[in-house]
Amino acid sequence: MRRRPLFLGLAVLALGGLLGACADEEPEDASPTSTAATETSTATPTATPTASPPATETADATPGATPFAGAEGDIEYAEAATEGIEGLTSGTDSQEGESYSYSVTWPELEGFPLLGEESSAQVAAWREAFEEEFGPPVAGSPIVQEFTTTHSFLVASGDVIGVRFQVFEFPGAGGANLSRTLWFDLASGEAVPATALLDGDTALEQLSEITAEALRRDRPDLTLPDALAEGTAPSAENYHSLGFTSDGDLVVEFDEYQVGPGASGSPRVMVPADVAAPLLSDFGLRAQAEAMSPSESLELPG
Repeated sequence: MRRRPLFLGLAVLALGGLLGACADEEPEDASPTSTAATETSTATPTATPTASPPATETADATPGATPFAGAEGDIEYAEAATEGIEGLTSGTDSQEGESYSYSVTWPELEGFPLLGEESSAQVAAWREAFEEEFGPPVAGSPIVQEFTTTHSFLVASGDVIGVRFQVFEFPGAGGANLSRTLWFDLASGEAVPATALLDGDTALEQLSEITAEALRRDRPDLTLPDALAEGTAPSAENYHSLGFTSDGDLVVEFDEYQVGPGASGSPRVMVPADVAAPLLSDFGLRAQAEAMSPSESLELPG
């Protein structure tokens, strides 16, 4: 978001104060003809200006189907209400150490063991990758490495479950926030990647072009063009976190450092529902529908 320069605001305030001071210094015995002139001027009918279009018409004239890039606070996922789902619990694992600590959670659902099995396996794989990449800290170092995960449900109704994991990694030199979404097609009883929401490689390539263009246009803080090009390339690894808004817009989330400097956070791109619809698979369309208007129950396989 652009901010107006501070010196401009100060200049406006100073000018306003000067004009106010001049008005206060006007002689008390000012000629009454000034008042009369003012009243006459006020009473004189003025030409009626041409009517401007209502604000709503102006807004409607702006293309509403334009993807745009923002931050977490600008673009929000729809989240599912799970309080009424019987048998839904969370698995946990943790370790407190002098040099390395982790705390992870994942969902489990009675009657659908695949949810817990796949989720816990993914969490374990992410943690192992963190440990392999960074290794143990230097002996005697006061730094405590950290790895944590939390999760929430994007969809949990009808024949679709979508889980979003938030991952925090702290290897010692600086932390990073990551996001991953896991999806479950209850109609087939399978766990599927985020890109299963899309209708094949062609749709992934089109989404890659859309997100790259939106990030370049709307996020000037992404000052590393090579990182942006590499981070938005059409691959399942890059598009690992997809979901929907409550209006059915497709949300694409990128990790910190994926498409720009860490100071830029975790950029998001929102693709309006009507633009996203041709890119979605049958499963993606079902997930979109459940995000917009959740079914009253969860249809577990078997």
